[in-house]
Order: sequence, then C-alpha cells, then structure tokens
Amino acid sequence: MNVADVGLEEKIKKLIVSQLGLDISHDSIDEEAPLFDIDDNGSGLDLDSVDALELAVGIKRDFQIVIQNTDLASCYNVKSIAQLIRSYSGEEK
Repeated sequence: MNVADVGLEEKIKKLIVSQLGLDISHDSIDEEAPLFDIDDNGSGLDLDSVDALELAVGIKRDFQIVIQNTDLASCYNVKSIAQLIRSYSGEEK
C-alpha cells in the first residue's frame, strides 16, 4: 500500500474510530489535536494505554507495518502517526 497519498490522515482517523469502537465520526477528529490527552481548548480524545495497543494492532493490520512501542509513544496526534507510518514505509516526505 502506498501510504504517501493525501488521504493517509483520513485513513488513520477512520482506523481510530473503527478500531477503538468510538461513538464519534472520524470527521470530528482534529488532525492536530492530542490523542492521549485533552488540550487547553478541550480538544483531544484522551485515549489510554490500552487504546494505544489497539491502535498499534490496527496499524499493523491496515498498513502492514509493525511500529515499535517507543515510536508509537512519541505520537501525539493523527499527523504524527501519519508521519511515523510514512517513515516506516520509506515514503517520508
């Protein structure tokens, strides 16, 4: 799969919603909002460590890459996950 396409962030948002069973639309996820916290503006999903593991499983399945836990821990929003996937795929811009 070519992950360098423009829609990678959209695919990640859909993955987050489906993999974690969230009761929100993927369109409501701000690509720059924190995933594992809530910022001062009230944006963010406030996911926990179990959610992070589930997300890693979904990334492995959907993008055929295995992300190291330490690398995933450095991801704080959809854009940083997209950058990490592109890096693992050798398609980093």
